[in-house]
Amino acid sequence: MKFDDVIGNEEVKDYLRKSLENKNILHSYLFLGTEGIGKLKLAKEFAKFVLCQNNSEENCNCKSCLCFEGNNHPDFLCINERRRCYKS
Repeated sequence: MKFDDVIGNEEVKDYLRKSLENKNILHSYLFLGTEGIGKLKLAKEFAKFVLCQNNSEENCNCKSCLCFEGNNHPDFLCINERRRCYKS
C-alpha cells in the first residue's frame, strides 16, 4: 500500500495494516476528520489493496486495479458531502 505518501495519521495506517495482516477486514469504514489530512488518499489506497486480485504487487494491472484506477470499480463507493469521488 502506498500509505507512505500520506504524512502523519500513523495510528490509522497501523490499524489498517494490522487489519490486513490479521485478515480482519470490516465491511465498511468511515474516514472522518479535518479537511486536508489525507483521509481520501488513505481510504482509496486501502480499498484498492483490499479489492486487488494480486495483493502482493505494487503496480498491479489486474482487472480490479484497472477498474479502480478508471474510477469505475463496482465494489467501491466513496460518499463525500463536498465532492463526489465516484458515481454510484
